[in-house]
Amino acid sequence: MFPLPELIVEQATLDWFTELGYTTLNASQIAPYEPNAERQTYSDVILTQRLENARQTINPNIPPSAIEDAIKKLTRIESPNLYENNRRFHKLLTDGVDVNYHKDDRTIYDKVWLIDFHNPDNKKIAGYHQYHAINKAVVATIEATQSDGDRKVGVVWHTQGSYAGKIIQQPEMANPTLVILTDRNDLDDQLFNTFSLCSDLLRQTPTQAEDRENLQKLLQVASGGIVFTTIQKFAPHEGIEYPQLSDRQNIVLIADEAHRSQYGLKAKLTLKSDKNNIYSFPPQKTTLKVAETSKNPYKITPIDKEQEITAARITYGYAKYLRDAIPNASFIGFTGTPIEATDINTPAVFGNYLDIYDIQRAVEDEATVRIYYEGRLAKLELEVSEKPNIDPEFAEITEYEEEFTKEKLKSKWARHDLEG
Repeated sequence: MFPLPELIVEQATLDWFTELGYTTLNASQIAPYEPNAERQTYSDVILTQRLENARQTINPNIPPSAIEDAIKKLTRIESPNLYENNRRFHKLLTDGVDVNYHKDDRTIYDKVWLIDFHNPDNKKIAGYHQYHAINKAVVATIEATQSDGDRKVGVVWHTQGSYAGKIIQQPEMANPTLVILTDRNDLDDQLFNTFSLCSDLLRQTPTQAEDRENLQKLLQVASGGIVFTTIQKFAPHEGIEYPQLSDRQNIVLIADEAHRSQYGLKAKLTLKSDKNNIYSFPPQKTTLKVAETSKNPYKITPIDKEQEITAARITYGYAKYLRDAIPNASFIGFTGTPIEATDINTPAVFGNYLDIYDIQRAVEDEATVRIYYEGRLAKLELEVSEKPNIDPEFAEITEYEEEFTKEKLKSKWARHDLEG
């Protein structure tokens, strides 16, 4: 196999840049000592005059001397460490370059911006799902958190992107507190570690709740903060009441998966019978009657055959306790999987879709490769002695699921062959 000539690779790259709207020139056209030279030496990688002209266009109120100072800061390498240089350059891109100049016998402290954020179409900066969708989410969040807002920001069908970094910069949010919520420790750790690498962009250091006590402390603040926690940490120490931690309206709860663990708002009565069966009912649909002879006088009537109850308790899902803690918070859900048409809970909790970036769109954009599935039947073996435990354990595991979801799961798993 012959190596690909460098000229072909170079021309293909230039063609791609042209398609994206860039102006391409042959190096000889702007080479040193040429009539239209834009480089003093062949080692120059920045076209300084073009850079200066663009800065003056974006920053018309900044004097040329301050623009020149900003360019010197931008092009100066301050560290031999590549990572540190990239971090510094990114900060200049996002926060602007600090400059000062004299005007009317006083010193003015200002910024020279490198990107025209007021007219983003003048610089190609982010992909579809990282820009357009996040802008929609920011607008919806500001509306939802107002005094007359409905606290439902909406659902975004793809990753969080730069939502957190952008929403905390909005003056209408008045330095909000963001709560990033998951239902698994591994996801909590993964997201926390990712966000921690972006402290400069977030302009603050994220914190991760260690336990229930620490979570309460982190949420009882006057403003600000990015808190990572699992929904399980909202469980009360005892009983079914959870203390209110804050009544602020500028708290935004970001759910990593919009349609998991978010719907346990209603009370359920959980009963355990002497047959080791577990039943969960809405309290208003459950009738208990007194047995004539029994240490435990209650019996279950919603089932065909009466069984003695050995335990009974009223429970709520974690979502109820979460709302007890921060009752005026607004909710936004990010999900990587579609919401089923029959799912009425997700819109009720989070609101409607704000934006969709599905697998098909990602494939078309070449952001991901096509995924192919091959169906197969997995044979499971189960000890005969374990079979009586299936129904009680299923009831306990799906305690906070809607009845429709439970029936779907039963139907799904009933098709699997069990041997033993």
